[in-house]
Amino acid sequence: MEPVSLTIAPDAFIGINAIILGVGRIGKGAIIGAGAVLTKDVPDYEVWVGNPARKIRERGKDKDDFIATRRKVYYIAQIIKNSFDDHGDKEVYKNYCLEIAQRIMDDLNQC
Repeated sequence: MEPVSLTIAPDAFIGINAIILGVGRIGKGAIIGAGAVLTKDVPDYEVWVGNPARKIRERGKDKDDFIATRRKVYYIAQIIKNSFDDHGDKEVYKNYCLEIAQRIMDDLNQC
């Protein structure tokens, strides 16, 4: 497999522990959720989460919407990071992360 050149456009946000595989571009203002496994290019102003990552919504192009969504992703990423320190059992941690990812999707869908 040949290495792929990755371009990350301005104002893109990549959550903690996200994995990027074979992707060429992450668009302007795009948000990649914490722990996402990204296997496709992401267009401008889209929010992608999950494993494998998928688009859950498009976000507004105004700065206030971007900042609010980015804060939510950062906050959830911190919860996941802190939970890792609390759980020695990998299976419990995996299930917990899946539950948190579902909460992120539900929350972002209500924005």
